[in-house]
Amino acid sequence: MSVIGNTAMRFDEEQSMLLDYARSFCADRGGLNAAREHLESPLEYSPAVWQEMVAMGWTGIGLPEELGGAGLGIGAAVPVAESLGKALMGTPLLSTLLAAQLLLRADANATSDVLRGIAGGDAACVAELESEDWSAPFACLVDDAGLLQGRKQMVMDAQSARWIAVLVSVEGEAAIAVVDAGELEAQAISPRVL
Repeated sequence: MSVIGNTAMRFDEEQSMLLDYARSFCADRGGLNAAREHLESPLEYSPAVWQEMVAMGWTGIGLPEELGGAGLGIGAAVPVAESLGKALMGTPLLSTLLAAQLLLRADANATSDVLRGIAGGDAACVAELESEDWSAPFACLVDDAGLLQGRKQMVMDAQSARWIAVLVSVEGEAAIAVVDAGELEAQAISPRVL
């Protein structure tokens, strides 16, 4: 008897076809030797493989068509994620898909340019934690001048990201700030707050 019940996943025909293709793609380009090789590179993945994933539409798989996505919903990413894991392929795809869903659900109109960029291959991630304590309040904030203040830790795939969704406090309320990663070296960052 299972404590958590039936955890079997069932895919529809479209997801099954995607799973077959993703497994084949990842098996051809992944594996232990490729994973070891990429761990020594600055990005820890193959930019050429990333561009193939972008060309297949995987970065926009869960986004609506009007934002440049495939319109398949986030559930369509499950077979792709399974295949990536099985083949030990480290890419910023999962971080990108999660960031895209966060921005889509927060305010798709205000972030439509960012979401189109993600569908077109801009990597993204979510900066969530200020410390190892998941229950800690947000120490990052957007101040009265509209500038981002604070520091985030353990941001998965930050080195690859064009866009970073930052969980912040604005006047004591939780919010999401969107930052162009190219601006991170600047002394003052004025993020887009959702």
